[in-house]
Amino acid sequence: MPLKYPFANQAKDVASTLTDYNTPAHQEVAMQEARETVVLLKNVDGTLPLSKTKKAAIAGLYADTRIVAQNGLNTPNIAVASKSPLYSILKNALTDAQLFEVADWGQNATGLQSKANGLWVTSPTANSSSVANTNTSVLYLTDSDWSNLTSKARSSTISPKLRFESNNDNTVSIVANGLAFQTGIFNGRFLTTGSDGTIAIAPAVIGNAATFNDRNDAVFH
Repeated sequence: MPLKYPFANQAKDVASTLTDYNTPAHQEVAMQEARETVVLLKNVDGTLPLSKTKKAAIAGLYADTRIVAQNGLNTPNIAVASKSPLYSILKNALTDAQLFEVADWGQNATGLQSKANGLWVTSPTANSSSVANTNTSVLYLTDSDWSNLTSKARSSTISPKLRFESNNDNTVSIVANGLAFQTGIFNGRFLTTGSDGTIAIAPAVIGNAATFNDRNDAVFH
């Protein structure tokens, strides 16, 4: 805490009573601040409103960044609070059945958590197995309580791991497992899509570089 900080006595670890800023008055001030900081765009050539029949790219560092100000431990439960631009657009364009939270575990390992039921997409090891959002792994790290000095860390279960490989036509191929030491990608199996939209594991492991590089439409997602 900086020396002579004017609000030091309101800090959570020293205050006798905690101040609740989640009130209509504070929300109105925040809303007015947001209104006054809006940047106006010049509508050159009638670009806006955007056509619903054309594609648009949402790019940049803050496209899907969720901001919590002043080291806040949690976001007030307000309908429009702390939603990223990309989330807001997708939420209106897609249903929860089409949306997933992405967990990047490093070293090409990725987990997908369904927005529809909160469960993780499976990564089967058996040939021709079906893939579904049915895994119940719990990530303790999302519920860690850092609000007091006696908090203790807990180890977390890692979700099923998938591997994403980029293709030259800007699609990606998804591999179940394919992360083993030494054997790596060749030990994995492609996720394939059927004509009815169902997703399953390929009937055999990738095996070698030739099979890995010969990815057809059935394994594009």
